[in-house]
Amino acid sequence: MQTLLQELRIAWRGLVRVPGFTIVVVLTLALGIGANTAIFTVVNAVLLRPLPYEEPDDLAVIWETRHSRPGYHMFASPPNFADWRAATRSFESMGAFFARDFFLAGRDETVRVHGALVTHDLFETLRVRPVLGRTFDANDDREGAAPVLMLGHGLWQREFAGAQDVIGQTVQMDDGPHTVIGVMPPGFDFPPPIDLEGDALPGRADLWRPFGYDPGGDSAPGRGAHFWTVIGRLAPGATHEAAETELRAVAARLEQEFPGTNEDWSVLVEPFRQVIVGDVRTALLVLFGAVGAVLLIGCVNIANLLLARSTGRQREFAIRAALGAGRGALLRQALVESQLLAAIGGLAGLLLAWWGTGMLVTRVVPATVPRLAEVSFDPVVITFAVGIAILTGLLFGMVPAVRAFRPDLVEWLRAGDRGGEGGGGHGRLRSMLVITEVALSLVLLVGAALLFNSFLAIRGEDAGYTVERALTLRVSLPASSYSDESRRVQALRELEERVGALPGVAAAGFALDIPLAGDFQGTSLIVADEPAPAASEDRSVNFGLVTPGWFDAMGIRVLEGRGFT
Repeated sequence: MQTLLQELRIAWRGLVRVPGFTIVVVLTLALGIGANTAIFTVVNAVLLRPLPYEEPDDLAVIWETRHSRPGYHMFASPPNFADWRAATRSFESMGAFFARDFFLAGRDETVRVHGALVTHDLFETLRVRPVLGRTFDANDDREGAAPVLMLGHGLWQREFAGAQDVIGQTVQMDDGPHTVIGVMPPGFDFPPPIDLEGDALPGRADLWRPFGYDPGGDSAPGRGAHFWTVIGRLAPGATHEAAETELRAVAARLEQEFPGTNEDWSVLVEPFRQVIVGDVRTALLVLFGAVGAVLLIGCVNIANLLLARSTGRQREFAIRAALGAGRGALLRQALVESQLLAAIGGLAGLLLAWWGTGMLVTRVVPATVPRLAEVSFDPVVITFAVGIAILTGLLFGMVPAVRAFRPDLVEWLRAGDRGGEGGGGHGRLRSMLVITEVALSLVLLVGAALLFNSFLAIRGEDAGYTVERALTLRVSLPASSYSDESRRVQALRELEERVGALPGVAAAGFALDIPLAGDFQGTSLIVADEPAPAASEDRSVNFGLVTPGWFDAMGIRVLEGRGFT
């Protein structure tokens, strides 16, 4: 330990004598390590950190799909879900949900709460237990049952002040009073925004109610109504592939029994994590690889600087060797100096990453990236930063350290007399480092050029509408106050007129969905006076419900005919 402390003091004095060199190296390391650590915080939260459920790898999302459209997936219809649940043995349990917003009478005003209608077995499937009360049971999840709900931990704290006696209280919802039966634990935020959900849940989910599905009820949806997202938990020993094979057999039977609604429909099973992450995985890994290449370029550059500096220190190493310093001591001193630089640069990079992560999450990474709220500086991130600093120090310190390990005393003393010029070996090594650095830089430049070219192509593409000076807001009318459709229509018309009359507003309009938001409505297209298409023929189209002012507000040109009045 005493020897190590002495070598640290020697390395520190050596770095202080060359402040310009030290500052350049530390800044290079800080930027490289800081960028890699900041990106890793997002990668860790989104891709690596386990989902907040017990044995999350056993969870799967079950979609309906079409034989005629491989890869296509759609929500499940409630009757099909009920048949899956009754017939399958590969799943221990299944639950379903439908994401939506609720209106709740809070302490001071009516609040809009994000949440979902769920089947009673969803929480059992997720294996999540409440901190107060209980979850739903089969008696709650039937048509005509007493209206009950469960609160999220955040909503419980905000609107009920964390009261322990909240269980059994009656709260007023937009469609009537409901009884609180449970409070979920902190951090439970379900459902997450997953594929096909778009931005249906722009905030945290904080309230759940049973769907109340009765297969034989008068208001039960039919097999053609696809709106449930189904979550299943694999039985012990079952695999996703085996479960999909079993469910496809069930779907084939339903296809024969109900050809009018189920012909051409099958089943697709996807791991829950894969559905949540989606295409974000590839984008994050590419970004992580890019900043890793930047750090590698920095390491090569620093190795070149250290190699140039070691050329000027050949006389120093030769004198130390002549005085009895062994090869191990020379190697250790070179590595101690590189690790000291890496430690200082790593500490600066960690501070830079701590500052940069907040900016990355709030200003750079799209809000639609899943699990973004879980990004934090945890022990895994700090361990990564420390590990990458040590690895970086070894990487850029190895070349000059190896030179110090094989000293040629006579040649080094002569080189010192000539002003420290390097020999042919030094020149070849530095040339290789420069070639490596240029090659890595060229890869990044080509990638950046391709991305920039794609960006310009997207900007030059006519989307058919304009986003400049366009503002959007979400409007929901509580069912308790607007239960009649004519009242809802009249309210929206009046609101559209009043917004359109505001100073500075050129046009205003309502739409059920906005472009590229992920939401959509679909239906089948049947042209009048033409034969009905076969079930295997895809005639599905997406459609929007809009008011007449929508086209002017979005700058959408009508190419032929006229717009709505």
